[in-house]
Amino acid sequence: MSKNNNKDLFDTIDDYFSQINGEEIAQKVSSSVNNISKNISETIEDSLKNNGYNNFSEFVDGEFRDKKGSKPHFSKFLKEYSSRLEYVREAISSVEYEIKYRGYFKEGHQEALHDIQLLLDSYTNNLDDLEKRIKAQIKEIKLRSSHYKKAYVNGYINGCEYVQKAIHRSKRFMMDKILNEVL
Repeated sequence: MSKNNNKDLFDTIDDYFSQINGEEIAQKVSSSVNNISKNISETIEDSLKNNGYNNFSEFVDGEFRDKKGSKPHFSKFLKEYSSRLEYVREAISSVEYEIKYRGYFKEGHQEALHDIQLLLDSYTNNLDDLEKRIKAQIKEIKLRSSHYKKAYVNGYINGCEYVQKAIHRSKRFMMDKILNEVL
């Protein structure tokens, strides 16, 4: 009877260790599956953002429903502006992002606009110097481009170029305004 009790005890201990190992293995497998799923999800999200989409439905709209977007551009401003600075501020604040120009592109674009907007107060009387500063920013981001996603860099550069165009347009706008007042 003693041998049977020992055998039963050893079988019970063996079963217990088998159960513990089985639970550990199940937890490890579950954890691995969750990590793989998370990695796949992050990779897909990263790929979508790299291609200018915020989510999968935008991707479907852009790629399969043929909704082509265009880069941020100027709309017709209907206001009267009293200065070039006011014109540039309005251009910066009225940007809309269409499909294919969202995701990392949009993040880079908005970062450029934000950076330049912080500089505007320092260049209120000389936007041409600001334009030179923007050119320097473009060179700097190109040098550091390996630290960022390609779409982000493209968006940042496009944001800088967008403000450069706004500066040029503001000059023409004010020239036209003065010409209209003189005539």
